[in-house]
Amino acid sequence: MKFYDRNQELHLLKQLKMQTTETARMTVLTGRRRVGKTKLALEFAGDHKHLYFFIAKKSEKLLCEEFLAEIKTKFTIPVIGNVRFFKDIFALLLELAKTEQFTLILDEFQEFYTINPAVYSEIQHLWDVNKEQTHLNLICIGSIYSLINKIFQDSKEPLFYRKEKMCSLRSLVKSMAHIFPFLS
Repeated sequence: MKFYDRNQELHLLKQLKMQTTETARMTVLTGRRRVGKTKLALEFAGDHKHLYFFIAKKSEKLLCEEFLAEIKTKFTIPVIGNVRFFKDIFALLLELAKTEQFTLILDEFQEFYTINPAVYSEIQHLWDVNKEQTHLNLICIGSIYSLINKIFQDSKEPLFYRKEKMCSLRSLVKSMAHIFPFLS
């Protein structure tokens, strides 16, 4: 499958990644389902070290087992015992990002609301404590705009004011309708 017409968004993601040589960066990609959020993030990350975590509707423990298996494919790390909470996964990744620059993609980020809403406060704490010493390029993807907006834009929420950029993707068909009227 070819990748079309997201050059501006790719450029933005590359700029933010370059900034992670200094400090961690958090970017949010949002938009309706099937507009290419995941494809954009994976296309961007394809040429450098990255982890892709899909937040499925399952227990936090099962998600952590899957995430840890993925981490072990990219990093050589000793993990002792079971990791049952996302905060432990995130802490581990922030520790790794102190010595290595990489991208972490969290797809369907809003699903933590149904799995464990405390994750947002835990991420906030870990991010605030570690951001300046790490080189993590964090990309959070969400398809439920109202929830993503609440998570990152509501001043009462833990992740308020933590993102560097929020990019709302539109369907390429709709965004190109002015060029090709027959698409609308």
